[in-house]
Amino acid sequence: MQDKLARAWALDLRSLAVVRIFYGLILLSDILIRATDLVAHYTDWGLAPRGAVLELSTNPGHMSFHMMNGTWPFEAFLFTIGALASICLSVGYYTRISGWVAWIHLISMQSRNPMVLDGGDIYLRCVMFWLLFLPWGARWSIDALRAKPAGPTVQRDIFNTASVAYMLQISMIYWMAWILKTGPEWNSPNNQATYYALMLEQLTTPLAPFLLQYPAFMKVLTASVMRFEGLGPFLLWLPGPFRLL
Repeated sequence: MQDKLARAWALDLRSLAVVRIFYGLILLSDILIRATDLVAHYTDWGLAPRGAVLELSTNPGHMSFHMMNGTWPFEAFLFTIGALASICLSVGYYTRISGWVAWIHLISMQSRNPMVLDGGDIYLRCVMFWLLFLPWGARWSIDALRAKPAGPTVQRDIFNTASVAYMLQISMIYWMAWILKTGPEWNSPNNQATYYALMLEQLTTPLAPFLLQYPAFMKVLTASVMRFEGLGPFLLWLPGPFRLL
């Protein structure tokens, strides 16, 4: 039974390498974007001085290295460490160490100013936690080039507790979003949820006004969202082309 599950649920090391490369790039872009508002969002001269963050925090026990000092040079120093760790992670240089450094910096940076976070930031750190326990530097990395050849029996995939937890974490993101969609705008014959969502200008792209001209298509998209979030994650647990889909 375990062998069957291993064959069906194992993660290809090449796919993990792709995840590593893009995860590092996403973390780097996140740091660079936040750095444009470094003083305003991460120093005592900005909108969220350390005292106010501690006073308003719903979790007084949270920890952040960024809370050690409120000046912009110190924050810039920490941002630089996070950026370097993200680059090292993307190219696979000391992958395990750089991954942990990037993850710790991510949590520290997010804890410094929770007011500029959204659900995607939470997903970013939760999913990455399980990846830290997987060999995502085993392919297409500097670490792989430096390692000695393992002979003809080179490992091609990985199946362990962390790989299952990683897949479950991704699945839960969609399943929980599906479960929470209980309002009439999602389940009534009108199916207007997507229409309402695309009217939120602060959350949409320039494509939204074009789509809003077709309310009938909005109903199709609403029904599609419900089916994709509820049924789509099951494809992760099926072997072969189903998972790729």
